[in-house]
Amino acid sequence: MPDNCQFLITFEVTPDNLAAFEDMLATVQTELPKTEGCQSVDIFRHEDPAENKFTLLETWASKSNHQAHVSRMQETGQWAGIEEMLATPPRGHYLLAF
Repeated sequence: MPDNCQFLITFEVTPDNLAAFEDMLATVQTELPKTEGCQSVDIFRHEDPAENKFTLLETWASKSNHQAHVSRMQETGQWAGIEEMLATPPRGHYLLAF
C-alpha cells in the first residue's frame, strides 16, 4: 500500500517578484500534477494581499515521490530560482492524518 502523504508549504514573495511568482504558480497548477507521484496541488493566496504569502497543499503517492521531485528541482536550479523570489525561506511540513 502506498504511503500517501501531503506536503504543506508557504512562500512569502518579495513585492517586486509578485507577478513572476504568480505566473510560476499558474504553471505549477497545471504541470505539477503531471509529475510522477503527484496526485494534486491546491494553491492558496493568504487573505491579506500585503503579506504576499501563498500556501500550497500537495498530495503525493509517497513521501519518496515528493523528495525525488524536490531533488530534481534542486539539481536543475529550478528551486534556486524560486528562492530568489522570496522575502523569507519557505516553510514546509509533511502532514499526517489525525
